[in-house]
Amino acid sequence: MMQTDMAASGAVCESGVVASRFPAVLWGKVWPADKVMVGVSVSKWLRDDLLRHSERVVLKYSLECTCKHNTPENVRRTLMTLHENNFRFSISCTETCRMCHCNVGHPKGVILTELTKALLRDEFARALEQLEIKAGGMDFTRETAMFREITESTLPRCSALTHLVLSGSKVPDKEAGSLARAVGHLTSLVHLNLSWNQLHPEGVEQLAAGCLAKLSLLQHLNLSGNRVRARGLASLGEHCFARCPRLTHLILAGCWISLSPTQVWHGPALGAISTLQHFDLSDNLLGQYAGVQLGLQLRRLSALTHLDLSINRLNGSLPHIWDGVEQCSRLTSLNISDSPRYSYDAAPGPLPARHAAARELFGQHLAVLDLTRTRLPEEGLAFEGCLRLTQLTMVDCGLGEGGLATLLRRLPRLNSALKVLDLSSNSIGDAGAEGLAVALGSGALPALRSLVLRNNAIQ
Repeated sequence: MMQTDMAASGAVCESGVVASRFPAVLWGKVWPADKVMVGVSVSKWLRDDLLRHSERVVLKYSLECTCKHNTPENVRRTLMTLHENNFRFSISCTETCRMCHCNVGHPKGVILTELTKALLRDEFARALEQLEIKAGGMDFTRETAMFREITESTLPRCSALTHLVLSGSKVPDKEAGSLARAVGHLTSLVHLNLSWNQLHPEGVEQLAAGCLAKLSLLQHLNLSGNRVRARGLASLGEHCFARCPRLTHLILAGCWISLSPTQVWHGPALGAISTLQHFDLSDNLLGQYAGVQLGLQLRRLSALTHLDLSINRLNGSLPHIWDGVEQCSRLTSLNISDSPRYSYDAAPGPLPARHAAARELFGQHLAVLDLTRTRLPEEGLAFEGCLRLTQLTMVDCGLGEGGLATLLRRLPRLNSALKVLDLSSNSIGDAGAEGLAVALGSGALPALRSLVLRNNAIQ
């Protein structure tokens, strides 16, 4: 009976990201905070249970579905119920309905329009803590009037907003100024995700100068999938990095960032982010000259725990990057996979000499290292300080029999830690495999649980 009432009320239990730290009560039990989403309508018994356990609710809406769980009437009724009982709430709008899994129905703007109208009332706007519009839920290149309504009238009223996600909604570059003015009012914002939109360097400049410099509480910034390029990165460095003293996550994957020998990396500002823990520059156009300069700046990021530089063109500068991360004593995950043999921005002269680094500091917390399809320098890489390395991936790294012997000599202190070693798609051959077997038989790598040697010409 209780389950029937729940379906009729439109309440939904599912996993989610937005406001996942908020607990809620469904089907008579308290669900873990990371497993609950509540929406779309709150029945009386559910409201009473929530009042006993939490003051926050997450409302999940589909922007297309026309089923009984997803109507403008339910939006109004739900928000009024929450307001009457002093709930604080979060809103997540996606394309597909999680109740009936349909993705066709009324135009996408109907539900969002109703939410926008409701949030024009100050009592609703002040109670909103998180807003998420993602996964292709809207196309703001076409719905420009609605986007301006949100940025000019709705968002400035949401003074308690801490999380804003506008991901994959095709926010056009020409509207970056409007977005910057709106976000500039959200001084409580700690999480900003504008990934996979249509922002270009000009729009990123407006965001950096117009709002990011004002967000002193910002901890998470995600601009992945936008055409930030080197010019946009320079703007972020000038206006944002040094003025966001709490920034811990900077995600710039797939942002078309490159650097020619005549350009200068905005390094001092990057190094000023002393709190940065998670830095993602994967799937960009960084070449060996950019890698040299980046290596110099990584030395200043002492709080860094996760670094992703995969799918770039860093191969010629890997020793410099390695020297840079040797100073990152808290680093637990490093991904420099898919760095090809060639580089499109080769310097006109020889690369600068490598700087000496405190090798004993590097890698003392490093647990995961991915070097897939990376051509290592002739002298190899130093693993001496990687005392806690548990997973090492070196797929298609050009390792031959000699390279394997060098690797085994470089890992003498990993005997008590390394659990996964993947050497697939190299050229180890029979002689290399025999040498590896002898080493393992003599007690090397006793913690090893997984050894992968496929595609190595082993008979």
